[in-house]
Amino acid sequence: MKKYVNMFKKNFIGFLVFFLIAFLLIAIVSIKYRKDYSAKGMVFTTVGVKFQKQAFEHVQGAMYFAETIQGWLKNPNITDQISSSVSAYKQERQNMVIEVNGRTYDEVQADTEKLLGLINKRVNDYNRLTGAGFILITDTPKIITTASSSILFLVFVSVLGGIVSGVFFISIKESNSVA
Repeated sequence: MKKYVNMFKKNFIGFLVFFLIAFLLIAIVSIKYRKDYSAKGMVFTTVGVKFQKQAFEHVQGAMYFAETIQGWLKNPNITDQISSSVSAYKQERQNMVIEVNGRTYDEVQADTEKLLGLINKRVNDYNRLTGAGFILITDTPKIITTASSSILFLVFVSVLGGIVSGVFFISIKESNSVA
């Protein structure tokens, strides 16, 4: 064991140089090709009904129509038109939260805008065909970008790669000095 400690002390600078080079190379390549950043867009929506007098039946109709919109968001004819994944859940009565999950802020922003356009077109088509007066009221989409916790894994792999290359350097140098 003492022999290995002395080898390490004698070659510490070379070990450190190889460690840093390997660490930086692995870290840079890992970060460049890393695809685990994600963005989530949330849109709070309310389904309303256009009528002069807001009767209980209209509010109840809006509650059920919110469920219809949730169903539309599972329809491949709509979801295949965007690259992000979509989910929706009823928050309360005729209020819904629509979530759009993708890789980048720009992708989610574009997909959210496109999705809201598709939904509004569907609502307008439904109203035209049935004579209903539903409207979709939306807040400004909130988009959040997050990075996955796998950054710790990348650091671990980079450190491990640095150690392995440093030890490899020491073993090569020592085998050459023995010969």
